Amino acid sequence: MGGMAKHSASIEREGVVLNEFRAAYIALVNATKLEHDYDGPKLRPKVSSDKWSKLQRDVAIAAGAAQAAYLQNGGATFSFTSGRFLMNNVNPLANWQMTIERPDEMEPQNVVSAVDLAIGRARARYEAALQSERGLVGLIASFLRWPDTLRQAVGPSRTQRTAASALGVVGQVVVGAVAAALGTALVWGVVELWQLWF
Repeated sequence: MGGMAKHSASIEREGVVLNEFRAAYIALVNATKLEHDYDGPKLRPKVSSDKWSKLQRDVAIAAGAAQAAYLQNGGATFSFTSGRFLMNNVNPLANWQMTIERPDEMEPQNVVSAVDLAIGRARARYEAALQSERGLVGLIASFLRWPDTLRQAVGPSRTQRTAASALGVVGQVVVGAVAAALGTALVWGVVELWQLWF
């Protein structure tokens, strides 16, 4: 049972990847200067091409890692007009490059603010999870969440999904049996206490 991931630990990881994206993105934006051309304002690199490539790569990797965490924590999307087209539900993590090419349409500070809101939401969820994990009820809840935690932990390959599915079914049977046993033990304990008092 000690190896079982707690809900608070997965939320804490969400906060970590969101903060990693925030730091990488701010480092990228700080390495730019605002320039205007015929098509409008753009952020241009003010560092060497090698450094710029590394910064872009860091942001892309961090954005990929933080996508699910951003959405899980109520990540906001943007709507704006680009030329003649209306763009709705634009995810700032998936579209961070737009802030470089068209900072007048998706401002970098709006991306940082949206990520900050998701980080705040993750922090609130983390605190609530810590509170709920205390005591017997938290231990039982953590155990009952185990099959879902297993499915989230596997990779995208078909073999891994098949193995996790099979193990998940076994896990659900075990969890169901343990939950029934715990329920029976609790009822038995109440009956014993009732007889002891009366």
